[in-house]
Amino acid sequence: MIAYTKYMIWTIVIFLFATITINAQEDSLSLDEVKHKEIGLNFTQFVSQFIPFNVNKVKAGSIGYSYKYYNGRNFALRFGFGANIDIQSNFENSFISIRLGYEKRKQLTKRFFVTKGWDVLGVAGSFNLPTKGDTQDGSIGFGPVIGVEYHITDNIVFSTESMLFIGLSVISIFDISILPPTAFFVHFRF
Repeated sequence: MIAYTKYMIWTIVIFLFATITINAQEDSLSLDEVKHKEIGLNFTQFVSQFIPFNVNKVKAGSIGYSYKYYNGRNFALRFGFGANIDIQSNFENSFISIRLGYEKRKQLTKRFFVTKGWDVLGVAGSFNLPTKGDTQDGSIGFGPVIGVEYHITDNIVFSTESMLFIGLSVISIFDISILPPTAFFVHFRF
């Protein structure tokens, strides 16, 4: 656990340094006119080390890493990946997930934005969510996604999102689930 926390702290320091360097070299990004990319990291486990949500281990959803490519009109193609291979519990809490989709960003205030879009999602294992439990499953489907973003700077964004999953499941054949906003992402724009 200590090694994981040290790793996350160094990751934050490196990304903040890179962001400050990029920010010092460029003028402020206009979200409506500039093509850019964003890399997002799921920081839920890291944040829960400082803000204890409850006694149990916090579940952070099935996506750990996110990549977005914005075309300059607040429209993005997005890709996400997540995995947890738990050998100690005979793979009971293990999962691999991948998503592909698009989103449209709309500004609410100077720093708050709403994102809407659609994703195709495939999961082998569990969804890693408190509402779904840790049942071994496999699912493939699609659904609408809605999220909120808070822009700390032009290059650092906090976000969370929710999805209505509609698809096929190994256990229940046809599955309709709400995947709540359990993950806290930090996106780095470049």
